Amino acid sequence: MILCVTPNAAIDRTLIVPSIALGEVHRTNDVIAAAGGKGINVARAIKVLGGDPMCAGIIAGNTGRMIAALAEQDGLPSHWTQLASGESRMCIILVDQAKAQSTVVNEAGVEINTDDWAQFVTDVEAESKDASLIAFCGSLPAGSSSDAFAVALKNLANAGRRVWVDTSGRWLQAAAGLLGVSIKINDEELAQVVGHAAADVQQIADSAVEMWQQSQAPVVVTMGGKGAIFVQDADHRWWAQSPPIEVFNAVGSGDSFLAGLLTALENGANSPEALRQAVAAGSANAMSKGGAHFSVDDFKTILAGTTIQTI
Repeated sequence: MILCVTPNAAIDRTLIVPSIALGEVHRTNDVIAAAGGKGINVARAIKVLGGDPMCAGIIAGNTGRMIAALAEQDGLPSHWTQLASGESRMCIILVDQAKAQSTVVNEAGVEINTDDWAQFVTDVEAESKDASLIAFCGSLPAGSSSDAFAVALKNLANAGRRVWVDTSGRWLQAAAGLLGVSIKINDEELAQVVGHAAADVQQIADSAVEMWQQSQAPVVVTMGGKGAIFVQDADHRWWAQSPPIEVFNAVGSGDSFLAGLLTALENGANSPEALRQAVAAGSANAMSKGGAHFSVDDFKTILAGTTIQTI
């Protein structure tokens, strides 16, 4: 089982329109409402790929109850930390079909206190005992402490859990370099963490090695259309690229990438093959309406043309 943790769960409403003009009224009948937040997207993509996901996260209020119901509707096993007060967030995704562009508006979400955090950590630790892999994904709610986040990750890693983190900002800074904690990151975030930009793929791989030297755990870097890099250690690094695709909605592609990676690893794939499957899953999602609603057929077709090389 792969435990997919979404500390700041949401409802994602995707509205697809022929084109978007600022200041104008738009109408659409093409609407997708789904349980969202990065970890839930990862879980949904794992299920598409035939894996065994479990969702965990913080929810609150009527929106939180709807998140739980939508996750159940998608067939995602879940254990939620339900708060006594507050309201979970909603995120709006506007897809401009003509430009193949997505505009995302995220609400801040519920604010938590130390008791809420303690209950959440207790719930995650309980579910983690049956998990082969754990993924912490996305932002944390207002009121969360980056120090407490780091402690929770270290405790799981010290208990022998295989922990992956996909987040940003101060949460990424808190997780980066923790011993035994693997990181999925994009090239822009990587430059911020290591403190310098990279001019090419080789330099991006070298920067990822800098992160690995602190954590002694794998680092995976996504680079948009240039593919992705897997750094297992200083001497084992791979670069995978998908064949050209026609992008429809890239929202959720990073989450689908992580799902492909974790599903492959759980199934016993080695690092380069797991990277290939990750790139194929992310690309398949970009061809779809997004939010990890891609097809296995698209995944298999792209996987057949996805290349891998050492770097």
